[in-house]
Amino acid sequence: MLDVAGDGGDKQTLAEVFDWAGHVDQVLVTAGGISSTGPP
Repeated sequence: MLDVAGDGGDKQTLAEVFDWAGHVDQVLVTAGGISSTGPP
C-alpha cells in the first residue's frame, strides 16, 4: 500500500500516511473512545 520506492513523492507520501493515521485515530475514537493518550 505504501510506496517505499521513493520516486520523488516522499512529502506527499508522508502527508498521506499522516492523513490515513488521522482518519484511523478518528475512527477509533468515534468507535469506542478508548484512546488513553487523548488527542495529540
